[in-house]
Amino acid sequence: RALRRNSVNPSSVWPLAMGCVCRCLRSSCHGFYALLRNGLWDDPAEAVTGAVYDDFVKAVGSHDLPPATAIYLTWRYCYLKCFVLIGIVWATASFDSWVPDRAALDSFAASLPQEIQPNRYETFVVIMLWWNPCLMYIWSSSFLIVLAAIFFAAPSRVCKRSNRHVSRYLVWVAWLWNFFLPFAVLLALTFRHTIDHRGLKEDLCVVAVSRSMSSPGLDLNSAVNKLEQQQLFSQRISTLLDDQDQSKVTASSARLWCQQHPDDWQVIFCQEVVDCVLTVDQRCRQEVCPSAPTEELQECNQRCLEYAQQSGGSSGQQFMESLSECKTTGSGSLKLQAPVISLSPEEASCGDATKQLEAMQRGFLQQQLDMKDQCTY
Repeated sequence: RALRRNSVNPSSVWPLAMGCVCRCLRSSCHGFYALLRNGLWDDPAEAVTGAVYDDFVKAVGSHDLPPATAIYLTWRYCYLKCFVLIGIVWATASFDSWVPDRAALDSFAASLPQEIQPNRYETFVVIMLWWNPCLMYIWSSSFLIVLAAIFFAAPSRVCKRSNRHVSRYLVWVAWLWNFFLPFAVLLALTFRHTIDHRGLKEDLCVVAVSRSMSSPGLDLNSAVNKLEQQQLFSQRISTLLDDQDQSKVTASSARLWCQQHPDDWQVIFCQEVVDCVLTVDQRCRQEVCPSAPTEELQECNQRCLEYAQQSGGSSGQQFMESLSECKTTGSGSLKLQAPVISLSPEEASCGDATKQLEAMQRGFLQQQLDMKDQCTY
């Protein structure tokens, strides 16, 4: 109606509107280019691109400041805006860090043996899960402070006497809040104290002892019981066997023993108990099992020490009498005070029994590797 009242042809409005749109786009693109060039490319002595520089020249001239001040203020204003643009892109790309990843805690807990109690480490893991989100929240607050600094760094405000240093102070506060605060927290709070190191050692001891005792092949429970009856071990493993459960190593007795030896359990169990049992059992199968009847060969290979004690054969009695105390050398390797006897050619010609013995020997070597793996915790 206004066009008809002023006698303006509506068809001539479209070119005028399109021209206005093109000029707006051109001005916006030029302003964006000036922002990037002044803030990211030029240094504080060369930022003279675009209308933003002209605005600072007018503001500086109206407050009787040196002309070079406009160049520095242009560079500072543009690089703060560039920080905002880059920060928005980075915050959007880091959206996974805004919330704690509870699935990571569940996956970590599932990867640990069941004997390790979650209360030993859960506090530390929860702190680590919330660490990245807390850093993002701290960064967000510093980002808001930078926005306030940009507000006071605009051409219409920065040259006023009351506002000349406000923007700079706000940037300093934002930097200290974003970088110094997390660093101070790491210095003041000792996160390592949130982990129960002594409890973890106890749990790892229970894992090593329980898994070694339940490994297939050699009946380690029976072997330890028989060697303890022969008094081959020192008094340090007296509580490892549960007297109420047929002198076996149970979960409760293993935990009780691990609580009594939190610092030296690896030396006692891995170098004294496991090495002694494996060495004695290997000797037993080499000396006793070749003379065992075929129907008793499997029992001899699995529970050789028990078989040697109960069989009543001369080879078993001689073997049990030849056993002596298990000791560790200064280098930590174990020595058994008795010679290791290998199979003679006559004993090696036992046919199927010898093949079964060789198969059990291969199983023994694999079991020995598995037990030593348990001791590497």
